[in-house]
Amino acid sequence: MDGKRRTGLALAAAAAVLWLVFVVMVLATPAGQGATIGAGLIGLLAVPLSVASLVLLLVSVRSSTAAAGRRGRDARIGAPLAVVSLVLFAVSWVLSGSAESLSTETALLAALGGAVLTFLAAAGLFVPSRSSRR
Repeated sequence: MDGKRRTGLALAAAAAVLWLVFVVMVLATPAGQGATIGAGLIGLLAVPLSVASLVLLLVSVRSSTAAAGRRGRDARIGAPLAVVSLVLFAVSWVLSGSAESLSTETALLAALGGAVLTFLAAAGLFVPSRSSRR
């Protein structure tokens, strides 16, 4: 496994932990109060970590095309998922500036949720199998 892949997976692990803390904080907040400031700050930190890890993982696929066996469980599926996740993160960033109506807020939450789920799936697909780690 090359350095870019290792760094991308380390950033993905850190971002996944932050997303887990974000979800726990949002779910632990009573329904009428909305999300806490701490959850928002964690989300603001998790987004760039997620994007940076996806970019590094995509670059690692490009640089490791010669070593096809070491590309991860299934980088052929992980790479398109990573691109979809990056697009959804961009859509959620664009929608965050105009989230004034209920429909825009719903679209924002859907885009962000989809971005996080595809991020987690893509990062999981980039993890090398046990046989190729040796």
